[in-house]
Amino acid sequence: MDRDGAFFVLGAASALCDRLQLIWADMGYRGARLKTWVEQGLEWTVRTPFRLSL
Repeated sequence: MDRDGAFFVLGAASALCDRLQLIWADMGYRGARLKTWVEQGLEWTVRTPFRLSL
């Protein structure tokens, strides 16, 4: 799944992008495992926008 690959991509990005602080993720990445790892391990903020039902 894309969610599993996000760990590898964001881990590599942390080595290359020292100014990165905020990650916008779509609804497919809303699991607590990735969010916790990014916020505690990489010290970045993760935002997942919610779709409003009409």
